[in-house]
Amino acid sequence: NMAAPVHKVTHQYKLSAKVEADVLTVWCSDKKTEKRWETNFNKQSFPGKDLKDVFEKIKAAVSAKPAQWTATYPQEEKGNLYIDINDGTVEFELPEVKWDPEDIF
Repeated sequence: NMAAPVHKVTHQYKLSAKVEADVLTVWCSDKKTEKRWETNFNKQSFPGKDLKDVFEKIKAAVSAKPAQWTATYPQEEKGNLYIDINDGTVEFELPEVKWDPEDIF
């Protein structure tokens, strides 16, 4: 019973975020699979948390060396990308959107 070797894809993720008028936009691109996930959050998205605070946590985690966030690639085709910021400080899922080749890495 020979198990087929699991083909490990090394993803090359880039996580970005911006806050505009009470909307937190978060997107993540994976250069290796040429996929992009993105969504808008509002203050209802993170009960008890301030959107600007969530944004600052994402920014800090992304710029930390080594980075303090992880992405879990979806099991199903077109599934959501799961993002964990700083060991569960902030967690969310991003739905897949159209790949943007202009996204700067």
